[in-house]
Amino acid sequence: MSKENPADYDGQSARPEVRLPITLLIVLSGLGPFSMLVVVPLIPAISESFGQEYRSAQLVLSAYFIVFAFAQLTLGPLSDRLGRKPVLVVGIASYVIGSLVCWQAMELGPMLLGRCFQSVGAAAGQVLTRVLLFDVYGKKRTASLIGYMTIAMVFGPMIAPIFAGFFATTIGWQDVFLILTVISLIVFFWLLKSLPETKWIGACQCKKTQGVFDGLPLFRNRDFLSLCGVWVFTSAVYFSFLAGAAFLVIEEMGKSEVEYGAYFVIASICFMFGNLMSARLSNRLGLFKFIQYGTGLAMLSVLTQWLLTGIDHPLVVFLPMFGVAIANGLVIPNAATMIMGVVPKLSGAASGLSGFLQIGCGAIVTWLVGHFQFYNSFTMIIVMNICAILSVISLLLLRKPAIME
Repeated sequence: MSKENPADYDGQSARPEVRLPITLLIVLSGLGPFSMLVVVPLIPAISESFGQEYRSAQLVLSAYFIVFAFAQLTLGPLSDRLGRKPVLVVGIASYVIGSLVCWQAMELGPMLLGRCFQSVGAAAGQVLTRVLLFDVYGKKRTASLIGYMTIAMVFGPMIAPIFAGFFATTIGWQDVFLILTVISLIVFFWLLKSLPETKWIGACQCKKTQGVFDGLPLFRNRDFLSLCGVWVFTSAVYFSFLAGAAFLVIEEMGKSEVEYGAYFVIASICFMFGNLMSARLSNRLGLFKFIQYGTGLAMLSVLTQWLLTGIDHPLVVFLPMFGVAIANGLVIPNAATMIMGVVPKLSGAASGLSGFLQIGCGAIVTWLVGHFQFYNSFTMIIVMNICAILSVISLLLLRKPAIME
């Protein structure tokens, strides 16, 4: 294991003459999770304003989640065909239009339409920021930069509910979308002025124009599927926790929302620590090693849950999660980078397809935990263990030498 792993091979040289606006990329990549969570505190007000049941108003979150997942299937391949910048420009324009529609909506239908437009733009930012970095910097430095970017963008989801709650109570919930319109307009013009096109740089250079569906053969690529499996199932451990932790801590243990929130902040800090480790050391130790360490840590962390069962304290839920959060920080930036390196000319398609699989699997496990935890309190632990086992199996199925092609 001390030898250089072929999976870390970097077939692409950095192009120092091309400068990417990293702050802009952080904003673009954070747009998705921020926009997903900013609406959560607004759902009761939306329900009351439009005279809808709460479960109907909750569609502003569900519709966003679904479109966000499926948009990644097309935006990545489109960027391989048309270029990164044009797809991002159209995506952020869609976000601006969606925010404007939400601001002016007088019924739930237009509000849902606006949220769908928002999700397309957010998906473009999520998918293509990784691809832009890979185009310019290659594998090893991309993993490091994604780690640093993730540390910064974690603050977005942490402050989104606070942001929405403050402005909803001071100026009204609909004006939250006015603020998002203004912010997205600023990002739109910033993007037009500062972002270079990177599609034709390095390994992504290709004489033949890629078609929108040319990325589908990646689903037959064992190495792509194995790397996706590690990333998707390690993330799914975290999604399972999100779906069940509040019920166990608040409903079954009788703890307050404030106490739950405090432990959750610690988990977020652990996630940032894992990303910092990736950012600082993946260049030196290798991307594949960090994926191995993260997968092993996630498996070990979820196994400790069985040793803690029966203790009536929030740490029973959160202590294993601290390890899982660090593991996600080790796996996500390195796996995301290696996924784009399986077939470099299809890096956009690879980023989009893997993002779709991650969000799709997250939706499935959150539904499973949310539905069955009322019948069995061990549901969350069982699902987390299954996902961790599947991530280890995916790692074992990876044919490392093939990734250097």
